[in-house]
Amino acid sequence: MFKEILASTAIAVIAALTSGPSSANALVAGHSDLGHVARHFGASAPHHTVVHRKRNAHRQRRACIQHPVGDTPGPSPSPPANNPPANNPPANNPPPANNGAYAGRSKVGLAWAPDVPKEWIRNMVQSANGNIGYVYNWSPWKFEPEILAGAKFAPMLWGWDQVGQFEQLVQPGFSDVVLGPNEVNQDGQAYMSEGNAADLWNRHIGPRRAMGYRLGSPCTTNAPGGLEWIANWINMVGEKPDFIAIHWYGVDINDFKNYAIRTHEMFGRPIWITEYACTDFSYQRGCDVWAFTQEATNWMDQQSWIEAYFQFGFVGDLHGVSEVNRLVDLGTGWPTGLGSSFLN
Repeated sequence: MFKEILASTAIAVIAALTSGPSSANALVAGHSDLGHVARHFGASAPHHTVVHRKRNAHRQRRACIQHPVGDTPGPSPSPPANNPPANNPPANNPPPANNGAYAGRSKVGLAWAPDVPKEWIRNMVQSANGNIGYVYNWSPWKFEPEILAGAKFAPMLWGWDQVGQFEQLVQPGFSDVVLGPNEVNQDGQAYMSEGNAADLWNRHIGPRRAMGYRLGSPCTTNAPGGLEWIANWINMVGEKPDFIAIHWYGVDINDFKNYAIRTHEMFGRPIWITEYACTDFSYQRGCDVWAFTQEATNWMDQQSWIEAYFQFGFVGDLHGVSEVNRLVDLGTGWPTGLGSSFLN
């Protein structure tokens, strides 16, 4: 969902601060302000269709997340043409030993977009009584320590566009975990074949294990084919992921639980749910968001194999997700009632 989150912020920042588009691969040393993220990524060539997508709400919702159809993964949307998966199933690739980087951290996480002031993160940490494990922002650009207020930052290599910044910033000691590309099975996001993603991983993410990082897989949506995409990809990489990252959008709490369980059983690894919300993007089906949030968080807290979860809603523009899912009050900079329920 990163492209839609950045779109309005990127356009405004580009118009005010630049006289022409800048390269997505340009390096801006010494800056952690997410305004720089918006400028660099919003102006890159692969993002030129963002404005057009925003004019079509239905297409925008599909670009953000594809509503799942049933529970059985379908065929991969973009199989690698010349790099077929190995015959050995993921079960034969045991997860690396936990290096202890996660031990003792809270499961509660913040997925924070640059269209919301970063200073408000301190309000969230305070409201959660310090009970926030990780913050991520769909990029490798790190918030200042005083903004994080004790929470850890989880850098993401969103896609090929971010390689330069990622290599510059994500060095030993920068963090203790790294997240793989965003919604690789989704057109309009970091859409790529399993083979292409394996190449990106083997060059830029896998080597981070030797630097002391735990490795999170590319994340997929719960659209049909998402888990099969991971199953194909995992056999193509040298360094295997320590945990599997997934996104889920829907209205049925049992579907949410079953999808998480199936992911864990399929790969035998812990999971991070780095985006989820109670919505179907059509506004045609109801969802008791309060009940969903309470039951989901209580259940995830009881599952030892779920290491972290990030409910979607700490953003300015929800981009098709029902407004009742908002977690930060844009007038005060403090959590909404739902946000407080999630954080605590």
